[in-house]
Amino acid sequence: MQKQAREWKPLLAARPIADGADSRAMPTRGTGTGFFISANGHLLTNQHVIRGCNRITTEGHGDATIVTSDTKTDLAILKVERGSDRWAALRMEPPRLGESVYVFGYPLQGVLSSSGNLTSGVVSALVGFRNDPTRLQVSAPIQPGNSGGPVLDQAGRVLGVTVSTVSNMRVTSATGAIPQNLNFAVHGTVARALIETIGLVLESPAVAAPTMTSEELAERARRFSTLVTCYR
Repeated sequence: MQKQAREWKPLLAARPIADGADSRAMPTRGTGTGFFISANGHLLTNQHVIRGCNRITTEGHGDATIVTSDTKTDLAILKVERGSDRWAALRMEPPRLGESVYVFGYPLQGVLSSSGNLTSGVVSALVGFRNDPTRLQVSAPIQPGNSGGPVLDQAGRVLGVTVSTVSNMRVTSATGAIPQNLNFAVHGTVARALIETIGLVLESPAVAAPTMTSEELAERARRFSTLVTCYR
């Protein structure tokens, strides 16, 4: 059994097919999250989610095309074949240190729930690494596949776009310390600026929006979010 374990190789590894006309690499697939920002099928996600894609698909909304993307902010706007009857509202007021937040997304597809995951935490810092003002730090847990998903306040308004988490191994190797909950989102004002470059007029939710229960937040986020799949 030990010999078999040492010699075991995954059957689904992407590698060229033998010879002849079919001697080409199998397409690789990556997934992320996106959320609707208009009634016309515009979808916001991370640029790294759709980088180098030959085809982009969504769950239940057909294929997507890239409207605009920005490497510096790591954001992209897509347009899908079939829009959603729900779309997100970006909060106008800046986030507050310590306020409660919720992250929705489709992490670790094939391992975790295919219907989406909701996690909760707080705004840990109003800036990112090296005081980067384009980022927020949040304590809500995220995993691969959460990228591009919404970070919501207690009224269901978008504060940011999930973008990255810190590799514990890398930080431990560099500093000797074990990091905890170092997760980051693109600041909502940065997302708004990119959205406005394509002429979209965003909904401006009320400042005193009512607080939702976590169950209501999860349902709201699920209605305007979707799995984004990139084929390279």
